[in-house]
Amino acid sequence: MAGGLAVLSVLAVLGLLGARAAPDSAWIGLAAVGGRWLLLVGLCLLVGAAFVGTVIFESPPGRLLPLVVVAWVAAAVGLAAVLAGLIPSPPTVGLWRLALVRGVPLVVGGFAMAADLRAGRPSVRGVATVGIAAAAAMLADVGTSHLTELGAAHPPHVEVLVHWLHVVGVGTWLGGLAALLVSLPGEGGEGAARSVRRFSFSAGIGVGVVAATGLVRAVQELGSINNLFTTQFGLMLVMKTVLLIALVGLGAAHRLISLPAAPRSLWPLRRIGGVELAVAAVVLLLAAALVNVPPPS
Repeated sequence: MAGGLAVLSVLAVLGLLGARAAPDSAWIGLAAVGGRWLLLVGLCLLVGAAFVGTVIFESPPGRLLPLVVVAWVAAAVGLAAVLAGLIPSPPTVGLWRLALVRGVPLVVGGFAMAADLRAGRPSVRGVATVGIAAAAAMLADVGTSHLTELGAAHPPHVEVLVHWLHVVGVGTWLGGLAALLVSLPGEGGEGAARSVRRFSFSAGIGVGVVAATGLVRAVQELGSINNLFTTQFGLMLVMKTVLLIALVGLGAAHRLISLPAAPRSLWPLRRIGGVELAVAAVVLLLAAALVNVPPPS
């Protein structure tokens, strides 16, 4: 069910982005969304890896380091694609400033990651630095995303804070789930069960943060309830909300099925978690697309 909703959402996103657009501009729009999707996926994975490596486990598992490397590369490639998409119509604030503000945190995280690679295993300091740098890159991206729109003013600080908390919440919840699945051993056991229980509790908090901040953002940006089904922005917001509800349902399945089974087997956790991450990837695609669609209010 969740997988079917994800596929339908992808097709709907592509249709909405391509509607009423010239072929060239449609391809540019899709490329911009793809770059931002890679950036969001990479940053969420980095925040999740740092959260799992420093909070859920007593020390970062060795399996976490390859995930950090892949996530950092994805974020770097995504950022490059986002900046490249701004070249044809440069924003009012100067491309170099946007590149500097968004890129410096990634460079700092890259140095910390390189130090761990040299040591051959992740360290608490290195993973924490990468996570803080990724969160800072999220804040920079949120704080400057509206500046790329010609003539747009800098959004109020409260809106930036709410948006940032929303993205960080997604990182700790869904990026953390990916990091947890990578970090756990092949079989279950009491140690694995403790980690799963600890993450399940924190994921519940993350879900609450994402839901609350998402509601606040929707009210701020949507304006009238009539815009929910009559505008491109509103329709994409509906799709994102439906998939988030599906994710909450999958999280409930973790509590009812995966959590009790963890001491004996991690198979339910991996099976349900895999579906959850597939749906999460589509939610991030919708989030990336919404940045390129002006809100109705």
